[in-house]
Amino acid sequence: VPEYPGYSNDTVKPSHERIKQDVEHALGFIKEKNFSEVAVVGESVGARFAAYHVSLAPTQRLLLIASFVSLTNIAQNAFWYYPVALLMKDPFDNALLVGGFQGKVVLLHGGKDDIIPLKLGQQLFAQLPAPHKEFIIVPDAGHNDLFAFPESWQTIRDFLR
Repeated sequence: VPEYPGYSNDTVKPSHERIKQDVEHALGFIKEKNFSEVAVVGESVGARFAAYHVSLAPTQRLLLIASFVSLTNIAQNAFWYYPVALLMKDPFDNALLVGGFQGKVVLLHGGKDDIIPLKLGQQLFAQLPAPHKEFIIVPDAGHNDLFAFPESWQTIRDFLR
């Protein structure tokens, strides 16, 4: 479970490229250890890097928590009156990255998420071609309190079994 560079007392400055490098290092570690099964989990912006992981090396299972189609999609939802697509340097297109994923996919989302609205998670789910996919909504959960609900933990336990 890699942490973002620049967090958790890390002195490295965070950047999109460094986080992608961490994903690549994690892939090297996984290959070196020759694990028989790999599950990838990403939450919120971390869903981007989970999607990047499975685009580089498909795994058996993918859990995306409070995820989204793309960062452009989130920005357009919040700032509909600006041409945000023209301003985005990297659209963080999760749908594109997981488009070929064929393993088990579970999306977990809070019904009251005001940072990444439920409809944006549902849009990603609708675009996933994976044959084994499931969308779990925790009705009373928001973005930052999703793990305060037993349904979230049950979903994670079920996913890991």
